[in-house]
Amino acid sequence: MGQIFQTLWTASFRPKYKGRLIYISGAMLTGIAYSMSRAHAGFVFDGSLYAKKEYLLFFLPMTLHFGWTTAAALVNWNGSIAMGENVSPKLVAWTGHFSIALATGLGVFVSLTRQAPVFGGVIAWALTACATGMYQRLEETKDERDQKRAGIYGARVQQWLCGIGAVVSGAASVMAAISLQKAE
Repeated sequence: MGQIFQTLWTASFRPKYKGRLIYISGAMLTGIAYSMSRAHAGFVFDGSLYAKKEYLLFFLPMTLHFGWTTAAALVNWNGSIAMGENVSPKLVAWTGHFSIALATGLGVFVSLTRQAPVFGGVIAWALTACATGMYQRLEETKDERDQKRAGIYGARVQQWLCGIGAVVSGAASVMAAISLQKAE
């Protein structure tokens, strides 16, 4: 199913699906992430079934893709809400806040319950990129009137939440890596 959703996402990630139709891309990315999650859960069910070479060849790339599509799906859903007509800046900000909390929660949960440090690392990287983007956006916006605009309103809080989420998800990633080392 992940491959089917990947193909559909590729077809939907085109200019005619931008703007208010970006939710189609978000739905396809969500389908990829969910499918990758199911495959990932099956792979971690019994870690004794694969050696380090198989881990590097199959599991590592799958986990990277699972993490990336999870983060990208959240970004696309945020974009679909932000690009709506007459959308309140508060709604855009709160959607971003919720997405950051969800990404952080998933990073911690998947890393620790599945002993998958790579997933938490990818989420930490994505949240760090988001925090950096918020910083740049705020640096470019000095006019007081812009502070109430969608995408700027709440950006300082989002930058802060992204930073905290990156640290928390990164810490879960390190804890999962340590627990894997102890298991060997």
